[in-house]
Amino acid sequence: QASVDYAFSNGFAVGAWASNVDFEGVDDSADIELDLYVSYTGEISETSSWTAGVVYYLYPGADATGEYPEFYVGLNTGPFAFKQWFADDLYESGESALYTEINATFELPQNF
Repeated sequence: QASVDYAFSNGFAVGAWASNVDFEGVDDSADIELDLYVSYTGEISETSSWTAGVVYYLYPGADATGEYPEFYVGLNTGPFAFKQWFADDLYESGESALYTEINATFELPQNF
C-alpha cells in the first residue's frame, strides 16, 4: 500500500492511495485499487471543525468492478471525529450506500 497527500494552508487537501486487491469470485481481473480524494476542512472554534470531501475509487484493468465516487461530511470536536458517508452507485451496482464513521483519538500513558 502507498499513499501521497498534500494539505494546503487554506483548508483544502488532495491525495491518492493505492493497494493490491483480490475480489475472489466477484472480479478476478481487479488487482489494484486506486483512490483519489479531495477534501476541505473549516474551523468552527479552537477545538471544533467541519469537513467535506469526495473519494473516487478506481480499479485499473478490472472487467466488472466499477469505478464510483463516495462523498462525506463530518464534524471534529475535541478528540472525536464523526463522518457521514454516501455513495449513490456503489461499484456501479445501482445500489446506494450510507454509513457513519466515528473515531476517537487519545494519548496513551507514557511507556505504553
